[in-house]
Amino acid sequence: MNWFLNLRTMMKLIIGFGLVTILVAVVGTVGLSKMADIKSKAHVIASNSLEGVAVIDQAHIGFLSIERLLHAGHVPHAVSQEDAIADGDDLD
Repeated sequence: MNWFLNLRTMMKLIIGFGLVTILVAVVGTVGLSKMADIKSKAHVIASNSLEGVAVIDQAHIGFLSIERLLHAGHVPHAVSQEDAIADGDDLD
C-alpha cells in the first residue's frame, strides 16, 4: 500500500477513474445482457400466455356491443319463461 501513497496525485486520479470506468463498463454490459433476456421472455409471454386475454377482451367487446344495442332499443329484450307462460306461449 506504500507504493500507492508514494504516487503523485495525477496518477492516483487516473487509476481511480480508470477503475470506475471499468466498473461502469461491467455493470453496463451485464445490464444490457439481462435486458436482452427480459425482452426474449416478454416475447414468449406475449405470444403464448396472452392469447386467452385477447379472447376475453373480444368477448367483452361483444357483450358491450350487445348492451349498447339493447339500450338503444335495436334488439328486443329476451322474454323470460315466466312471461312466456303467462302469455300462453308454448316453450317447446
